[in-house]
Amino acid sequence: MRKKRSILSKLVINGFITVILSFLIAGTILFGMATQSVRIANEEKNHILTLNAKRISEFSLDVFKNDWSPLSSNYVRTLNMIAQSIDSHIIIFDSNGYIIAVGGLDEKEFLFKPLSGEYVDIILSGESISAISTIDFFENKDMLTVGMPVKGSISYGGVLVSTPSVSMYSAYSDILSQYGFAALIALVMAFALFYFLSKRITKPIKQMNNAVVEFSRGDFTKRVNCTTKDELETLAKNINEMAESIENLEKTRSEFISNVSHELRTPMTSITGFVEGMRDGTIPKEKHDEYLKIVHDECRRLSKLVDDLLKLTRLENGKAKLEKSIFNINELLRICILQFEKEISEKNIEIFADFKEDINVFADKNSIMQVVTNIMHNAVKFTDENGKIELSLKESENKVLVKIKNTGRGIEKEKIKYIFDRFYKEDASRSKNPDGMGLGLYIVKSIINQHKEQIKADSEEGKWTSFTFTLSKP
Repeated sequence: MRKKRSILSKLVINGFITVILSFLIAGTILFGMATQSVRIANEEKNHILTLNAKRISEFSLDVFKNDWSPLSSNYVRTLNMIAQSIDSHIIIFDSNGYIIAVGGLDEKEFLFKPLSGEYVDIILSGESISAISTIDFFENKDMLTVGMPVKGSISYGGVLVSTPSVSMYSAYSDILSQYGFAALIALVMAFALFYFLSKRITKPIKQMNNAVVEFSRGDFTKRVNCTTKDELETLAKNINEMAESIENLEKTRSEFISNVSHELRTPMTSITGFVEGMRDGTIPKEKHDEYLKIVHDECRRLSKLVDDLLKLTRLENGKAKLEKSIFNINELLRICILQFEKEISEKNIEIFADFKEDINVFADKNSIMQVVTNIMHNAVKFTDENGKIELSLKESENKVLVKIKNTGRGIEKEKIKYIFDRFYKEDASRSKNPDGMGLGLYIVKSIINQHKEQIKADSEEGKWTSFTFTLSKP
């Protein structure tokens, strides 16, 4: 089985490889620049040697014509001065190839010794030379040499002006040693820096991984603490919010099972008890109508519960198909208000409807009726006696905004983000009548999402709650 490598090791290795490649590229560029510098330096030296070799050749011609007489001492002195000024060696040889004067060299060591080689023959033939070559007299060092003939009507000899060339090997050797030392220090520092930075990056990732492992084991209390102020902090925040949402969902799921059991058992127990009472005579015949009405109401409760569960199943399985049409949203809101006329009257709730004119929308009418009904059901249920409910419509360029707002105790700020979650149900302090299973608003959200529209909830605790959703114009 292939061994897995940690993100830390991958980051460090990849970073280290990047640094090495960067140094290799920089080294290639540096050595290229060094090569260019050596070439330019040798070209400049060659130019200086050529100018001086020409002057020496012209000067030497006068000396040769005068048979080397009284000018000899001045001549040698001049050669030494030129050699010193341009940091070079000067050799003057006659037509037989023998050295007859030097500059910048020991006369005892060089005078009257023969020169041989192809370059000597070229100069004596009347041609000039310019090359980097090895001259035996200079201990096999590479010398940049310029040679010119000394000739008038006849060839008197030649001039060699030499200086050590700028060695490519020497330049490379110096650069390589310095570059290598600097690169070694930089690589060590880069490795330490990459390790530190990689450790800093992977630490929150490791925390996230540990948190996800705990989530998979059913523990959603784990949280990731990340303050990197970048995408990792955002990811950690999202993971924490996800864990909180799942934790809340798990709680509400357990409560849902308990609520469903209770919601089913209570009406079934009542129905069974009343029917048995009527059958065995415990309930007198004159009260049958009264108890049959109770049985009827309990059956309606069961029917609504089953309808909500079926609706939830269809929405989640994608089987609830939309049948969009153009309809008057004002009329739909009026019909919905009439459905709650009894409850509104019992609590003496004031209804304010801001409908300036008839507005048409393009949506699934039955689904939107359920959306409005569910929101109105909550609004009526959580509005205190003598409170008020406001319904308003606003038009934008291609949308209609439907807003339903009710007075009351409102929703706590930390809980409002959960109200559209499946099975979420406020606790008993939210209302004196906390019935239902927490499916109403989840179904609302699902229907609005299916329409590809938006819905949001706002609330000011102790004052009001509002739901606003959008619908498309035809």
